[in-house]
Amino acid sequence: DDVPYENVHQFLPGALFDTERIEVLRGPQSTLYGRNSQAGVVNIISRQPTNSPEITLGASYGNFNQRQLEFSASDAVIEDKLKFRIAGIYDARDGFTENAFLDDDANNLSSVAGRANLVWTPSNKWNIAFNATGAGNNDGDNTYVPIDQEDPFETELNIPGNTDLSINTQSLRIGYEGTGFKLTAITARNGTNLNYNADGDYSSEDLFEFDTRQETTIVSQEIRFQSPDDADRLRWIVGGYFQDRNYDIDPQQTKFSTAGGAAFLGVETAGSSVTQGRYDQTTLAGFGQIDFKPIEPLTLTAGLRYENSDESLERRSFILSEGDNSSENTPFVDSSVNDDAVIPKFAVEYSFSSNISTYGSITRGYKPPTQNYSTDDPTLRDVEAEKSWNYELGVKSSWLNDRLSFNVAGFINNVSDLQVALTGDTG
Repeated sequence: DDVPYENVHQFLPGALFDTERIEVLRGPQSTLYGRNSQAGVVNIISRQPTNSPEITLGASYGNFNQRQLEFSASDAVIEDKLKFRIAGIYDARDGFTENAFLDDDANNLSSVAGRANLVWTPSNKWNIAFNATGAGNNDGDNTYVPIDQEDPFETELNIPGNTDLSINTQSLRIGYEGTGFKLTAITARNGTNLNYNADGDYSSEDLFEFDTRQETTIVSQEIRFQSPDDADRLRWIVGGYFQDRNYDIDPQQTKFSTAGGAAFLGVETAGSSVTQGRYDQTTLAGFGQIDFKPIEPLTLTAGLRYENSDESLERRSFILSEGDNSSENTPFVDSSVNDDAVIPKFAVEYSFSSNISTYGSITRGYKPPTQNYSTDDPTLRDVEAEKSWNYELGVKSSWLNDRLSFNVAGFINNVSDLQVALTGDTG
């Protein structure tokens, strides 16, 4: 619903509910939406409010005690002027992995989510929508280390672990249809709160316990000015985007409550290795795209995006010894990275008929630079911007009065400075 989700944690409960349709755009998308996408876009559109009363209910049950309940309700407060819709889902199941050390199920989950949508159309030119989404879940330990390849659904962990996650999103979408143009403005706020606890040594040994608290707040503003829906030979869009993201890690700690855990980390007594960090990230972007038909079967596309990113990181880490509460600090980090990029897109499409078309595209992919808060080594802190050139050729066709479709596509993606998360020796 026009609000970009920053990471997988925001996609809760993980099961789609009250959805109208899903659009999939492959390859980098930098000239159609405010948020830049390096590899593709999955656009999820929820069902809209109705003019007449509507109620839906759904339930399902499966093995591992899987149960799911859904509902939605919609109606008009003022017919054709003010409408609302509310929807929700409860999704849960028992774990399908057994923790043999604790003699208990692992990987159980339960989540609940709800969405409210209020749409006001004071005239046929205006469409103003307010969306609010909230969700929370509580999952069992998702650390998956099988102890026996013959029984991959059995683990041995002395700490059961837990994931406690809550998200909330609010957005205001204002649309205006003028003479020969459409104007859309989306103001949004996302909040994520994650508490995660796990067995840090992935075994029944009492060496490490991993615990983290993370909180993210994202505020964004997008404006799009584009051609009307009935435009044919010339379609265009131009827009701007602003995003401010605050990401707190306070704390992330590895607890070593035994002498064995302390010895593994090279310290004398039991305690905790604690890291605290805060990111402040700002993104500014302008984008545009033109689709032009010089002749009816041929469509030429050109797009361009300019993006500027700025990120600051504050970080401190220390070893907190058990008993005397003494600590050994590493140097405080206050660093920043910034970058800007010009991101082009070119495409051509030729329709041999209403049922057969061929196309080709060249697009630039971009992911801004960042910093690694997990490391004490300053030479490993800065992460380069990831860039790619993406080439695609394809044919799309439909046959037998659209009862049969046949598509072929080929890709070449050249990526430089690929950003990869790797786990160190201590996890």
